[in-house]
Amino acid sequence: MSKAVLISIRPKWCALIASGQKTVEIRKAMPNAILPLKCYIYQTLPKSGDWNERDGRVIGEFVCHNITRFDVPFPAYWDQVDKATLDAACLKYGEAHNYLGHRTGWAWHISDLVIYDKPKELSEFRSWNTGVVFEDGYPMPTHEIKRPPQSWMYVEELT
Repeated sequence: MSKAVLISIRPKWCALIASGQKTVEIRKAMPNAILPLKCYIYQTLPKSGDWNERDGRVIGEFVCHNITRFDVPFPAYWDQVDKATLDAACLKYGEAHNYLGHRTGWAWHISDLVIYDKPKELSEFRSWNTGVVFEDGYPMPTHEIKRPPQSWMYVEELT
């Protein structure tokens, strides 16, 4: 069984990840999984503008060896924000604040990045039923993916 997630990322952020500029992805939740964790990158469809052959497909993968807590303090205390993580995520304070509010977020650290020459289709993966959990803490495999996750989901690549 493969321990992996499929993470939906907008084209703007995918480009920054692919270029190596963005080395941290900030999320509201983190997987209940043993690290390191393989993360497949699903490039979402753009909200507007030009579409390309990579949109709506899995464009690559990375290994997440570390997930750290990331807090966005009230604006009066913005100088207490972890600026290194903010920079690694290619975010400004206001963007992080708009996304997380004052909730705790999670910084998924990107390493061992591979961008595919030919993007993969969602049908090449299956999701996991998180309602049924095995003894090792991972969910039961279920079915092929028809729609991408809102944020992320447990997956396995079909072979």
